[in-house]
Amino acid sequence: MQYVMVYRDPLVNDPTAFIVDPGDCNIWTNDNEVTFKILVTGWVWDVVVFQADWIVAGGQQPTIDPDDETLCTVIGPPANNGPAATGYTYTLAIRPEGAPRGAASVRVGRKKGGPVVIDPDVWNQPQP
Repeated sequence: MQYVMVYRDPLVNDPTAFIVDPGDCNIWTNDNEVTFKILVTGWVWDVVVFQADWIVAGGQQPTIDPDDETLCTVIGPPANNGPAATGYTYTLAIRPEGAPRGAASVRVGRKKGGPVVIDPDVWNQPQP
């Protein structure tokens, strides 16, 4: 299982600035599950959505844990038998705990160590 964490950006004085760490993660033949975790008290997932190519390749859309809305898991596509890694983009949005879904939502999209707003990726590595 791969873990992707979301936490406050320590380099910005903005309570709604968050980092995705790692911004890019990998899935493998025998390990294609990714768990997303919010490490900031008072925030829960609003949405985690993968682009259509993830679904076409056999991946599932993420599921937010109803008992702990700071956790979200997803099963990725099966083994990549091609010659190169395949990247899949996803979108993350979080909201204050107790706020209705879609209200006061904040998009998370900055890699640790970089000021550029990005679409983080999951890479399916080629298999031997």
